[in-house]
Amino acid sequence: MAGCARSESVQKDPLAMIGFHEGTRRFAECAAGGTLVGVEVGFVEDAWSFGEAFIGSVRLICSSKKVSVEYLGDQDDTFVFGRLNLKTIRKVECEGAGGVAGFKWRAAAIKNPDGAEMRQAGLVVLCNRAGNAPLEMVLEHSPAASHTYPKSFTCKHVTQYAGLDSPKLTKMLMWFNRKSFAALEPLECA
Repeated sequence: MAGCARSESVQKDPLAMIGFHEGTRRFAECAAGGTLVGVEVGFVEDAWSFGEAFIGSVRLICSSKKVSVEYLGDQDDTFVFGRLNLKTIRKVECEGAGGVAGFKWRAAAIKNPDGAEMRQAGLVVLCNRAGNAPLEMVLEHSPAASHTYPKSFTCKHVTQYAGLDSPKLTKMLMWFNRKSFAALEPLECA
């Protein structure tokens, strides 16, 4: 990851905000020319402020099997942003070379508003398919549950990428601390 390219990308305005600003902020991208092909999330199940489990960790799955993280350099794509060793893990990987086109998400239900921040309970990974609308892959604590996802981001909705056949997410900012994942901010598509 070239230092100049990293600082230019970090200075760009994010294309969307999934979560909220808390903790450490790190620029991340798939290393060695790889692309984002999936996401793995871990759920925090024991938070007293929430009425349901929420996403406490995020792992970016890259076609190159490497993720470049600001200040840490290239890491295996087993690198986790947020809380480690969570019991319930859900993972989706997009098929083929289409990569991740974007996301839909929903906030966790709040049980006790004192001390509750905006955490995400559900994430839908939008996988590119040639000539078709993206395939929706749902990451929920209870897979059988039915939810709506009021917020969304896709690379196709960004004017500069709208003309591309199957634009995919390439660079992002990750916000996290030792207790939890806080946010993913898409920065760039290709």
